[in-house]
Amino acid sequence: GARWYQVDRDILLQQGALMQGNKPNVNTDLVFTDAKANEKNDGWVPKVNVTWHIDDDKLVYATYSEGFRSGGANTVRRISVLPDSYDEDTLDNFEVGAKTEWLDGTLRWNITAYTMTWNDIQIQANDPQPTVFSLGIINFPEAEINGIETDFIWSPLAGLTIDGSYSYLDAQLSKDATVFGETGFPIEATDGTDLPLAPEWKAALGVEYRFGGTLFGMDPYVRVDWSHIDESVNALEGLESIVFAPAPRTQD
Repeated sequence: GARWYQVDRDILLQQGALMQGNKPNVNTDLVFTDAKANEKNDGWVPKVNVTWHIDDDKLVYATYSEGFRSGGANTVRRISVLPDSYDEDTLDNFEVGAKTEWLDGTLRWNITAYTMTWNDIQIQANDPQPTVFSLGIINFPEAEINGIETDFIWSPLAGLTIDGSYSYLDAQLSKDATVFGETGFPIEATDGTDLPLAPEWKAALGVEYRFGGTLFGMDPYVRVDWSHIDESVNALEGLESIVFAPAPRTQD
């Protein structure tokens, strides 16, 4: 309560960012506008899939699909340069893959590769003005997401199961753009910037053995799991999604 407020107020004073005096100014500080933001979305969202069953144990497929998220409204301070509303974003996805079984059905192996184009990306951004602490959603031109995912499960012996998965991901902005360019606080975002929370690769491996029979009315087993997630960034560089706009951090 009081202690948190004092610490927070001290931080604002140190940065010269305390609201106009000790009392809120109705013209600048209220999170309120005298406008409405209307959003209407309609359109055609197709999905096409072609599958070929090579035999009873193997199939390959190709899929094209599209999707979208609706736009909406931002609730920001009156002096914020963030837009009152933002548009829908869309995704075009193409993937190919295979689902297979081998060794008399004891080994199952699946793999898929995909490429996606993400248009008008909805990104949470911090108002670039140094004394305005507002967050809102903006639209950014485009990103490309490419990846491969594979998984398997194998039962070489009665009671023994080995399973694992691996994925590779390349998720980056695919166009240069200037955000807030007309406001006097331009932010440059460049082609090739990594998307946040998108580790390049992930892997997992598990081994399980079931002893058979029962023990105290239960089925005893032992299992060991290992997993690894590659490093990623926590925010899109230049468009930090929290106030005070710290530099993006690399998450181990």
